[in-house]
Amino acid sequence: MSVRPRSFVLGLVAVVLAVAVPPARAHGVLERSLPSANTVIESAPERIVLWFSEPVDPLFSRAVLTDAGGTRRGGSPVVSANRRQITVAAGALPRGVYTVTWRVLSTSDGHITTGAFAFAIGTALPAGAAPVPAAFPGPARVVTRWLSFLAMVALAGSVLFEAAVLRPAVRGLSAQRAPRLPGPLDHALSRLGRGAAIGLLVGLVFEFGAASAALLDAPGGIAALDAAPAFLAGTKPGWSLLVRAGLAAALLALLSTRPRRTGTHTAVLLAAALPAGFTLASHAAGAGAVAVVADWLHALAVAVWIGGLPSLLVALRTPSDLDRPLLSRALVGRFSTLAAFSLGVVVLTGVFSARLHVPDAAAVLATPYGRTLLAKVAFAIVLIGLGGATRVIVHRRVLRNPDASAPARRFLRLSIGEVSAAAIILLVAAALTLTPPATSARLGGQPARVLLAGIAGDMKVGLTIAPAVPGWNRLEVTTRGADGSSVEVPDRVLVRLTKLDEPLDLKTIVLMPVAPGRFAAEGGDLVAEGWWQVGVVVRRASRPDVSTTFPLMLERPVIECRPPEAFGPDDPDALTLLSDARVAWSRVRTWREVQQLTDGAGSVYLTWVEAESPDRQHFRTSTGVEVVALGAVRYQRSGGGPWKRYEFASPVPVEGPIYFLRGARDVRLGRTGQCEGEPCRVLFWASPDRGAKFAAWVITGTARIHRLLMLEPTHYMTLQYADLNAPIRIREPR
Repeated sequence: MSVRPRSFVLGLVAVVLAVAVPPARAHGVLERSLPSANTVIESAPERIVLWFSEPVDPLFSRAVLTDAGGTRRGGSPVVSANRRQITVAAGALPRGVYTVTWRVLSTSDGHITTGAFAFAIGTALPAGAAPVPAAFPGPARVVTRWLSFLAMVALAGSVLFEAAVLRPAVRGLSAQRAPRLPGPLDHALSRLGRGAAIGLLVGLVFEFGAASAALLDAPGGIAALDAAPAFLAGTKPGWSLLVRAGLAAALLALLSTRPRRTGTHTAVLLAAALPAGFTLASHAAGAGAVAVVADWLHALAVAVWIGGLPSLLVALRTPSDLDRPLLSRALVGRFSTLAAFSLGVVVLTGVFSARLHVPDAAAVLATPYGRTLLAKVAFAIVLIGLGGATRVIVHRRVLRNPDASAPARRFLRLSIGEVSAAAIILLVAAALTLTPPATSARLGGQPARVLLAGIAGDMKVGLTIAPAVPGWNRLEVTTRGADGSSVEVPDRVLVRLTKLDEPLDLKTIVLMPVAPGRFAAEGGDLVAEGWWQVGVVVRRASRPDVSTTFPLMLERPVIECRPPEAFGPDDPDALTLLSDARVAWSRVRTWREVQQLTDGAGSVYLTWVEAESPDRQHFRTSTGVEVVALGAVRYQRSGGGPWKRYEFASPVPVEGPIYFLRGARDVRLGRTGQCEGEPCRVLFWASPDRGAKFAAWVITGTARIHRLLMLEPTHYMTLQYADLNAPIRIREPR
């Protein structure tokens, strides 16, 4: 059984890309900083430290500290030995607001990333001082990259079209019917190739200037500072420019010889290598060898498919009307087959690239890279549809009627439309290659927000925190009826922030109304990593205040996957309080508790519990489920319907918070406070497998747990205990 070469190649590409998806690493994105972005600190720092997700080039990376008046402060930036950290000596800084502006050149993929953030010393940050994220590429860089793309595609496409389509097609024509074709076509394609080569060389000059302006804030700045040799020879963007310039010059020389030698193996190899010049400074350059090969194949297939269209148009427009139908019959079928094969490679490698640089479906709309990729896909679908219509409607007529000129002219007009659509796709692709991938913009797939939900009286309260990392965050609260109905619009909404693991001042934020039942504010109040308790208070003029409370853990985004750290030594005082809490709760025979559970995506479940040790409890949920458990017998109903009886092999113990204390690890103490008028202390611990983290308010006088908070990846739970040892009797339902 024979295997077609193109089927074998496509299958091989699919297998390689499917099994070898390395972790995407592209663009040097600010991972964290000291001080944290958009925070208020009490005393001046000795230095400003920035950590980046990728190694950065020491010569072309910098960080600048300026005061509120724009005056530069501090020393010169110093890049660490591992090239992932930039330090600026702060010097003596008085009270005030300061801005850190940074620009780095990643040594992994050769891309330039910029950003800025503010911090304040002993004073409040001004309103609207949100951090500036990694900047979207400027128009100059996008346009110069686009012009280079157009020239590269046209140049490589013309050489490959002549070798793979035109020459075999012309050789197949009868010498009696087409004696005039090779000469005029040779001259026309030569002009197209030379123009594309010259255009690419000119575009590279402008691209060099745009990179200079992006790196040093001044057009031509690299040359002015004698840094051009270091840039060209020591950076991936420089290598990319040199390789493309060398290949373009070599092809221009071949196109200018008489007779031309573009059909030789040398010309074909140079044309096939030309897209690799872009791959040297692509997102794939920092993602491993497989990603590099996939990116080169993607660009090469685009050059064959899209770059072959201008050559096809030139070939069809050059002959007279008498010769055009004959040439159309010879060229269209051969080029259609080659374009279909190239389209398959484009799709396969494009899917691979999307998997590499977009961590999940949410990142498609949440990041500039994802939205730009979506636009590229949309235009590509239009181009594919236009190409399909051209092939199906017109090229069949051309093949069936080789002497008719009307189908050939219609094919020509539709092909011009394809070229125009292809130019738009290349413009979007130029922006895409300069935009930080979604994996970088989302900092390794960290959530862009947390959506908590809770019940406050007769209201369901939704709290959105974005991006839910230490530093600047936007808080947004929505209110509606607990059953989903509309309720009276609140007069005011407050958010109260309590840092549980250190004694920071309690903060109360007044949210501003932005729409009926919707309130928002933003700022740097969630300044530090660790445990937070977030309370939402809703005020209405005609009713008492209602509130709900959520646990929250803020952590720095992690770029690399690292093994979990070992448990640290337990705090002896914390272990004592934990032991006392176990003993105290062992003396509790009855209690009531309210459990609120939200999943971080907007759902909330409330459970009201009456418990009688050791094995009796009665609870009902906000979803309408009611359960009475009496030892090994359980009664359950839904929505007030009839009770159903179930029997278990043994009684189910009712333990209260002692269940969560079992196997506690990493035990430590937090802040002190008041729990209903009594002094209390926060106690922290983790489950043995690190699957859950806990914080509990423990009354110091009695060691009884007043409130318990639990965090898992998709669980934010608050347990409130009351009526300890109250006269509760749980009986069989009737």
